[in-house]
Amino acid sequence: MMKELQQKQEIKTKDMGKSFLNGMLQQVEAFAKIDQTPLTQQEKAFALDILESVYKKVMEQGLSWSQIDIMGCGLYSQVKSYARLGLTIRDNELYIDIRDNGKTGLKDINIKKQYQGLEKELVKWCSKKIVRFYKDIVCVGDNLEKEFNFETGLIEIKKHEKAPEKEIGIDRNKLDNIVGAYSIAYVRESEHDLNLTPYMVYIDKNRIRRAYNASPTKEKTIWNLDTRKMVLKTASWELYNYFKPFIEIPIELKKDWETTKDEMNWETGEVINVVETETASDELISFDEEVEAEPTQAIAEEDIPVANPNYKKRPF
Repeated sequence: MMKELQQKQEIKTKDMGKSFLNGMLQQVEAFAKIDQTPLTQQEKAFALDILESVYKKVMEQGLSWSQIDIMGCGLYSQVKSYARLGLTIRDNELYIDIRDNGKTGLKDINIKKQYQGLEKELVKWCSKKIVRFYKDIVCVGDNLEKEFNFETGLIEIKKHEKAPEKEIGIDRNKLDNIVGAYSIAYVRESEHDLNLTPYMVYIDKNRIRRAYNASPTKEKTIWNLDTRKMVLKTASWELYNYFKPFIEIPIELKKDWETTKDEMNWETGEVINVVETETASDELISFDEEVEAEPTQAIAEEDIPVANPNYKKRPF
């Protein structure tokens, strides 16, 4: 009997979640219509993918929707923009960041780009034809050889021999052992060129430490758990910044792309959205810290915040 009741409750919870998500999707579509950019079926699928991840994260953290300033953080507008850009969480191109807002006493939900999302943008919209990417870290004991190529005017990596971990006991996921990192974009300079030109960006120990210190949390949970991944993200952001002048966004997506660009506020360590192109965005990395989950709370469909075309988004 108890098992049957649990199964019925699970079905009821799933139905409630599905109904809630459909309601949220309608709000995203409402914002798209307000901006005169109605979503295609494919874009609706991208939007629903993002909303499902938002919903799941809110549930995992045991939050109620009354604790979240959905309209203030512009959640529906964010989802609309990322959906139109064709970015998804399913492919690790985006992540969900939920944080306290000291001014409102509520929580803000912000959607941010992972380095996979940046690479996707470069492949789609960079005027230089990028075929693929490669990235790696450099640790103590590695033999890395760089050389300037006078034909291309670029610095290239000629050799990267990694120190044998078993022999010298180097933990390649420990920050103290990492002395640098690089990210490479392989570019086909012309349609008829069979060779690929490697455009490389290298970051040193000092740059890595700056990224680590920019994390707003004292515990540095994600950095300590997956240091290598965070260092590679930093290198990827530097490569993205290098190619920024070559990005040509379609005019119909220009506004959505501009509203999804990020900048690091060095005084607070917080990530804020900006419209104008600045250099500070190269300091942004994923600061998605783990939060201990509390018991999940049920959500009523009528609690879905409704889009208000006259709502003015508060400044950050």
